[in-house]
Amino acid sequence: MPNYELAYFPLRAKAECGRLMLVDNSIDFTDNFVTYEEWRSQDPICPYKTEAPFGQLMTFKVDGKVYTQSGAVNRYIARHIVGGLYGADPLEDMEIDMYYEQANDVKQAMFTMCYSNWDKGYQPYVDTITTRLQPFEKKLENNTYLINNRLTMADYNLHDCLFDLNTLKPGCLDSVPRCKAFFEQFKARSNLKAYYENPKYKDITVTGSGNI
Repeated sequence: MPNYELAYFPLRAKAECGRLMLVDNSIDFTDNFVTYEEWRSQDPICPYKTEAPFGQLMTFKVDGKVYTQSGAVNRYIARHIVGGLYGADPLEDMEIDMYYEQANDVKQAMFTMCYSNWDKGYQPYVDTITTRLQPFEKKLENNTYLINNRLTMADYNLHDCLFDLNTLKPGCLDSVPRCKAFFEQFKARSNLKAYYENPKYKDITVTGSGNI
């Protein structure tokens, strides 16, 4: 089996979807937390920075070769490491990407608010959560999973999105009961339950903003 190595700050954020796919499917990998002090060090220069293709984290190594960009890494994990978490044909690929990217949009708006507009932006963002989740709520009607009722990469990213939102505003999923049921069911998967209880991961934050 190839050797896999993830490197990121001690956060969920950009690394979490890929991490969840690996953990949930019992894929062995090394998960390196890079502290901000290590990343900023000039003497010595952080090795993760020097090897990062674009000078940024997250990175993912496959047998020592370094790759980056979470979307590219997540698609590789879904297709080739776990397998079966991407589409059976190009149209299904596109539908998976639609919901994967929509969850990213919800998360990115939250991240931007957390880093740059927390005081004035928190409540306006919270007020939009139900609306932002309506496409997922509708898609989950009579379905366990988003795409053709089978587990895909899009489901992992939605779960991560819901985890982040529930961290931002506990109870915010009450207004979207299908999303809430999806979230609770996903969180209870045996490997993910153990992951969330693991001391290494239990208390890591969603962002590095100091807010969540």
